[in-house]
Amino acid sequence: MLKGLGDRWSYEDWMNDIATQDSRMPKGWQAQYQTRCDCCGRFLRPGAPGSSWVMVPETDWNSGDERERCPACTEKHGPATCGPQYVAHLCCGVVPNASANQAARQGRSG
Repeated sequence: MLKGLGDRWSYEDWMNDIATQDSRMPKGWQAQYQTRCDCCGRFLRPGAPGSSWVMVPETDWNSGDERERCPACTEKHGPATCGPQYVAHLCCGVVPNASANQAARQGRSG
C-alpha cells in the first residue's frame, strides 16, 4: 500500500506497490473517448468522407460545441450545424467525398 507523504518510503517500496496494485482499466474503457455520431451514436473516424462536423471552441462565456456526424446521418438529416450566433463557415462543415474530389480534379484538368 502506498504510504503518505509524511511516512518514509523508498523508491523500491513505491515501485512494488505500483506493481502489485490491480489498476488495469476495465475492458472497453477507451470507448468513452472515441468519436460518435451525434445522431445515431455509431463510432466514426473523424474526417471520414461524407461526414460533417461542428467545432466551437470553449471560452469563458461558452462551454463549446464539438460534434461529428456520420456520412449516413449527414445524408439523411443534413450536415451538423453550429448555432446562429457563430460564423458557419468557420465553425462547421462537411468533409467532401473522395468521388467528389476526383470529379473536381478531372473537371479542372480536362
